[in-house]
Amino acid sequence: MGQQASVQSLFDSMSEMQKQLWSQWSKAGGGSTPVGEQLERSYQQQLDLSEQFVDQALKMQGEWMHQLCDVFKGNDGLPKEFRDLIERSEQTLDQMLEARSTFWHSCFKQARQVHMDKLPQMPGAEVLNRMAETMEGQMKETMEKAAGSAAPQKSDGQSARDAKAK
Repeated sequence: MGQQASVQSLFDSMSEMQKQLWSQWSKAGGGSTPVGEQLERSYQQQLDLSEQFVDQALKMQGEWMHQLCDVFKGNDGLPKEFRDLIERSEQTLDQMLEARSTFWHSCFKQARQVHMDKLPQMPGAEVLNRMAETMEGQMKETMEKAAGSAAPQKSDGQSARDAKAK
């Protein structure tokens, strides 16, 4: 329950900071003014909080998933095939969590490259398109990597694809 309260508190702080950020942004109009610089700091702080929130959420999902898998893997009354399936499923879920973590970290990396105090001087569509293209490429690469390592495996260690080729 303590983790839930921590995540909720982090989310509330993040939401409040976002409200302040956009309120200041709309009043200041951006630019390299003291308010614009303060806005930039606030924006970067919000990104830090958002990243912490995502990291905690992914960590909690991973812990929950492993606890659930451990319950089934520890049950000696289950057929070996079922326990093997649980093990492979756990590996696949780990890879999915890692892919999501990589995706989110690349999103935050791209968002950090947008400087709020300079944003009004840039065409908005250009900024968003560059971010989307970069994130799309990184996500595709991550998913291809995850798909390559998630090939179904037989219990003797051979992939199903290798078994069919023989």
